[in-house]
Order: sequence, then C-alpha cells, then structure tokens
Amino acid sequence: MAVPALVVPVFPGREHFKALYNPVNSPVFLLHTGEGLVLAHNVAFSACFYTPEVFTDTPKAATIILATPHHVQAVRQGKVSATLQLPDGNRQALELELADAMLGDESVLLCFVQDQLSHNSQQIALAAAEAEKKALLNEVYHRVKNNLNIIISLLKLQMNRVQDPGVRKLLLESKSRIFTLALLQERLYLSPRLSEVKANEYLISLAHSVVNTFKGGQQISLHTHSTECWLKVDTLVPLGLLVHELVSNAVVHAFSAQEQGQVHLFFGPAGDTHYELIIADDGKGLSPQIFEGGKTLGVQLINSLVKQLKAHKQLETAAGAGTKIIISLPKPLA
Repeated sequence: MAVPALVVPVFPGREHFKALYNPVNSPVFLLHTGEGLVLAHNVAFSACFYTPEVFTDTPKAATIILATPHHVQAVRQGKVSATLQLPDGNRQALELELADAMLGDESVLLCFVQDQLSHNSQQIALAAAEAEKKALLNEVYHRVKNNLNIIISLLKLQMNRVQDPGVRKLLLESKSRIFTLALLQERLYLSPRLSEVKANEYLISLAHSVVNTFKGGQQISLHTHSTECWLKVDTLVPLGLLVHELVSNAVVHAFSAQEQGQVHLFFGPAGDTHYELIIADDGKGLSPQIFEGGKTLGVQLINSLVKQLKAHKQLETAAGAGTKIIISLPKPLA
C-alpha cells in the first residue's frame, strides 16, 4: 500500500500567513531556504525578539543561520539549532521545529520556536520565583529583627527601673542573648544568599558586642582570627548562642581579680569535615568540673548547644594560666 504524501501548507502571501499564525502565542516564521531570510513572522516573534516587521525587500531583514544548512536534512531531523541574526546586529540562539511549506510559488521552511521559548520562559519564571522568595524572606528577616529589637528595648527599660543587682544581671544576660538572635537576623537581611550568612563575620561582630556588654570597667580586649565560610541559619542560631555563652563566661569569670585581660576567638575549617571554634583567655583558669556538673543556666546552655550541634568539647585550663575551650563541630551536609 502506498504511503500518503505529507500535506505541505501553502500560503498565497504574507498576509495569509499572519492571519493564520498571529493568534498563536509562540513565535512562528517563514524562512527562505537559500538565503536564510525571514520572509514573514507572527506577532509573537516580534514580541519575543523585540524586532519590527522584517521582509526580504528591505536591507535590514532578519536572517536565520541553520546549524544544518540543507533544508531537506533539517526537515528530516525535525528539530535543529539555529541562530537568529537581528537587524540591530544582535544574535539569539534558537531551537526550531521545521516543516516544508510554500509561500506563493516559492519553497520555504515553516519554523516554530517552541523548545527554546519554553526553556527561556522556564528560566524567567524560575528567576522571578527566586527573586520573590528572596524578597519575602528579607521581609521576614526584617520583621523578626525589628520585633527582637523591641524586646531588647523593653528589657533595657526594665533594667533601668530595677535596683536589685541580681535581677539586673539576669535582665542583662537575657537582653544580650536576644541580641545574638537579632544580629543574626540583621545579617540574614543583608546577605546576598538565601538563608546563609558569612559565619566568620557574624561571630566576630557578636563576640565584640558580648565583650563590650559584660566587661564593665575592666580593660578586656578581644583578638579574633577566622576564615571566611558561609553557614545556614539552622547552624548559626545554636552556634551564635554558644559563642555568646563562652565569651560572656570568659569575660565575667576569668578576670574577677584582674583589671586587664585578653579573650581570643578563632573560627574556621579544620580539615574537610569539621569546623573548629576556639575561645581562650589569659585569666585565672577555671575548674574542669564547672562544665560537667554546673547548675547555672549558662553552663546548661553550653552543654545543650554543643549537643545540638553534634559537636565535641575539649577544655584546657590551669590555675593562673587561663582557659581554652575547643569546640569541634561537623560541617553540615550540602
């Protein structure tokens, strides 16, 4: 049985082609098989490629350069790569679906820009969704930061009305812990990455704030060394609180009999699988039992945060020789 011949569409003229294909949402055009000139195109073609009506009888006609120069081979392949040369000199890569057609008495190619348009549309949609997500998250970070700052202000007002030193100390500690979270929210708001912050910059800024908050009239200086690394907020919340507790503990307890002292902070990668946090001071030294059986909220927080981070804690201390606490925490899985 004979195979029926494929029906070749015939367009008496350009207006007939446009009448048929202007309602189509994707770009469609007729291509001269020899010179590669765009003979006619629909409205969607102009909208996508920002080009006015172009015809072969004008010197500024758009041209198509097929990756497969022979139109018979191109039609048999069905989909081919091409380059659109626009009148302004710009070029646009295309993926075309081709079919033989007639424009009057002339053989032409009927070209559908579908795959590339779909790909571009998907990329645009993804970029728009990503931008919207970033904007929404930034708004959340900004509002959380503002709400935390309101709480900090309320605690500060309450401190000014309280005379009892013990109560004032508790309020100061609470205010400082909340500031730890507020500072992280501020860093998230300013970060170019979604849900990630430069951990080294955040922890150094936090440590300086803690020293200034708790040093009172003592001359305590902070020395820092760190390596740039980005961490997600899920890790930075417990890590920031841990740094707060360790630094404040050093400032408050290590120098009780001294007027001057130094606190050192190091944070950075330790090999391929772990980060290392080191808080050290040159104070009077602490008993190792403090962190094992301590009943204070600060010690309980330290032990709880170390466990939450799945970290390992090492304490080096001696009377009159200061204290060094080394925290080794695993790098989060990508």
